[in-house]
Amino acid sequence: MGAYKLLALDMDGTLLNSQKRISPRTARVLTDLCAWGTNIALCTGRNVAELGPYMQELGFARYGVLVSGALVRDLLTGKNLRVQALTTEQALRVIEAGRSRGAMTHVLAVDDSFVTHRDLARLEDVQMGIYRPLYEQWASHVDDVRPCVREHPGEVLKVNLYHQTPALRDKSRRQLQDCGLALADSETTSLECTAPSISKSFG
Repeated sequence: MGAYKLLALDMDGTLLNSQKRISPRTARVLTDLCAWGTNIALCTGRNVAELGPYMQELGFARYGVLVSGALVRDLLTGKNLRVQALTTEQALRVIEAGRSRGAMTHVLAVDDSFVTHRDLARLEDVQMGIYRPLYEQWASHVDDVRPCVREHPGEVLKVNLYHQTPALRDKSRRQLQDCGLALADSETTSLECTAPSISKSFG
């Protein structure tokens, strides 16, 4: 068992079960791996704030490759080891592409995330209802995410666009494909937009 030095785990769809929880058996196995000398890294699209519901259960995790690889954090010390943000202009361009198709916009900064009151009320319309507790408890609710982007230069790591249909997502992707961003499909209708070359494996 001690031969493995690092285990990297995604959260949604991997570490977390269908109820978005870590099963007690999984937690025990991972805690045992730590005791045998294996470092465990969480590789997730979530940011620091969105780990909040699980912090008491994540004692086994030493590193976080967060926000799809844009943030690498030592979870033991709280030190950020690498941060690669979108420019303010890039983030605003993504937001405008989503607004033109009625997409929900989710802005992830280093230590916070932002959604509008309007979008929070229609999570089910964009196939994101299962994440309602996360957004209600761990995101900041605002009237407009664009001022948040301008107020956090160098800290906006990802903008998620949640569409009503995959076809609308495809249109947003085509509109943004010449922006030099890393674009990744997620969930049923989501488009995740990060700085160039960013990925979980890169992180």
